[in-house]
Amino acid sequence: MNENQKIRLLHLYNNIMNLYGEYANLLALKRFIENNTEAECEIVSADKVSDVLPLDSFDLIYIGAGTEKAQKTAISDITAYREELKNAAENKTTVLFTGNACELLGSSVKNVKGEIFPCLGYFDFETEETTKRITSDAVCENMFLDLFSEDDELYKLLKENITIGFINKCSIIKWKESPKSMFKLLLGVGDDNKKTEDGVISGNIIASHLIGPLMIKNPHLLKFIAYKIFSNRGQNKIADSLTGVDLPLESKAYLVSVNELKNRISQES
Repeated sequence: MNENQKIRLLHLYNNIMNLYGEYANLLALKRFIENNTEAECEIVSADKVSDVLPLDSFDLIYIGAGTEKAQKTAISDITAYREELKNAAENKTTVLFTGNACELLGSSVKNVKGEIFPCLGYFDFETEETTKRITSDAVCENMFLDLFSEDDELYKLLKENITIGFINKCSIIKWKESPKSMFKLLLGVGDDNKKTEDGVISGNIIASHLIGPLMIKNPHLLKFIAYKIFSNRGQNKIADSLTGVDLPLESKAYLVSVNELKNRISQES
């Protein structure tokens, strides 16, 4: 991990896995960090892992959503660097995958033709593409907050704020053994295309089908990712301070969306 003050954010496959404006996640994170700490923040974009080695020189590695074809291009590149990415996560780099990028973390993706594409294999699930596309707003409870129960302010932040987003996928995830899920769906569908659970978090690896962009829609997740970055660097005082930063405009937009979605849940109940 880099020891200097500069925070380095890697947007991997930025040209092909950026279907819903996911670059805005990193722009928001950069602005948040620079506005609320003394750190300088750099965003590096790359279409190939080989162009940005070593991966553990980054504080965050991010991949967003892409078309099914783009996903297979990403799979063909990233699987050659399975150990490098794993070592980066174990060496305190936060890894965040959203949209169908989260499917890269399982054992394989099977397309509608029956072709199987081996993936990173970090988690024990398989993905099968379907002919039916699912699109839906999502409202979720944060299921992972107990992992941070020792930090009162972060725990409170995650407990008091539900997560919202959007789901657009044509796949189903079949878990064999699931670690900690990220979200419980109150509106929308989860990994198994039922109203259950979505995503996974294990150590420094975080993934969800939710898009939005996720950190734009959810100020508490923006703070959470920033917290992870600084706590991984051993800068716990800064990490703790970021959970309480006031974001009036972002919070106002978040509350408007939350209230509208809660009304939808009430009407559908």
